[in-house]
Amino acid sequence: MKHPSEIAATLLACAALAACSPRDNNLTPKTAPAPTATPAVPAAPAGVAAPPCPPEAPVKIDDIVINGSAATVSFNPDPRQIGKNAGGVRWTLKSPQGKTYVFATDGVTFKPGAPAGPVSAPATGKPDEYVWCFDATTTDLSWPYKVKFYDTTLPATVWVCDPTIINFEGLNRAAQVSVACVPQ
Repeated sequence: MKHPSEIAATLLACAALAACSPRDNNLTPKTAPAPTATPAVPAAPAGVAAPPCPPEAPVKIDDIVINGSAATVSFNPDPRQIGKNAGGVRWTLKSPQGKTYVFATDGVTFKPGAPAGPVSAPATGKPDEYVWCFDATTTDLSWPYKVKFYDTTLPATVWVCDPTIINFEGLNRAAQVSVACVPQ
């Protein structure tokens, strides 16, 4: 049996490195999760929204229609055009009367293989808004991403949609587009 001071030291090490599993008799740290394509989101102080990354390009998400296992959602605009200077994109979910839709914890993520550019997702303090900040770029790029949201009365069903962000100069296609979404 381990001495209490050895157990305390091991618990402190686990707390510093990763959580320990209560089933681990030898108190070994859990394996860290594999990295994802989306950059890590910095923690914001509780109850405080991080400052925006100006200028922000707005994307309104509304006209949500869910019919069984299919959904359509309007993204306005899609694709969302952003400048090549550092800035951000702010997504806002508009719920129809009688419903409350909010973003999942990973409400906006960039698909594997997406180019560099998105650097942080500061907290907004609002469950129906999501922000990503982008670094400046020098070339024309396109960022495929996913939006995840759910109805607060049915949180077990998370809907996933696939719109796009671009920074192409002179694009005139930005308009409201209906996007198909599927349950996760």
